[in-house]
Amino acid sequence: MVFERWRRVGAPRSRRDPAYRGVRTGDARSTVLFAIVAVVLVALIVTLYVATRDKMDEGGTSTRPVDDATAAPASSRSVVVLGDAFSSGAEGSDAPTWPDLVAEATGWSVETYADPAARFAPRGDGVSVADLAEEAADSVDAAEVDTVVVAAGRLDVGKGPKGRTARAASDALQTVRTDFPAASIVLLSNFASGEPTPKGIELAATLESVAVGQGAAYVDATGFLTEDDIDTDGLVPTEEGQERLAQEIQGSLDSL
Repeated sequence: MVFERWRRVGAPRSRRDPAYRGVRTGDARSTVLFAIVAVVLVALIVTLYVATRDKMDEGGTSTRPVDDATAAPASSRSVVVLGDAFSSGAEGSDAPTWPDLVAEATGWSVETYADPAARFAPRGDGVSVADLAEEAADSVDAAEVDTVVVAAGRLDVGKGPKGRTARAASDALQTVRTDFPAASIVLLSNFASGEPTPKGIELAATLESVAVGQGAAYVDATGFLTEDDIDTDGLVPTEEGQERLAQEIQGSLDSL
């Protein structure tokens, strides 16, 4: 018959053929056995995962993701600022100063100890930077402070011999080093109300030498502000000036 020519050689001829039944039965048994093995393996993997997770939870470490709202910040920093009116702001003003703005932008802990009349070398009973350092050390946990930023000197420009100011600034940094032994010290130059004067540039150079001698980082801040960034009384920065200071000083601290 012609039909017979299309049969595969050795293939069973009908479902009643024992050979046909043997082939189909063997295939079915293999499929069932494979399925059973797969189910057992999956069950074993799930059991091991649950047991491991529960064990780690009991030990205080969880493999489950932590909620972002309760996670610790990626970076934290404890900063103390010692400064003058440019850091304290105008008397009676609630406007944020640059330390406030830096804290808000970074999440750092920033404590400011500033006096509008603070100088490195005050006259008579004036407030010195060393006095501010002592006050800060009495008010915070000094061992937890990472960075102390000294941002004064504006009122020292052209006041007294250069050597006297240098000695006072050096003494101030030594006080900071003693009171905050674990902290890095960052000395900012005197701020300028726009273009720095020759005497302002001279004081900035003196402060840089002091910083080098005391092993402190130095930041030249004489160019941070323009004339438009200073209030009409010439004593404190405007709100825009404080924002500019915050950006410049935060960038400097990030790069150290």
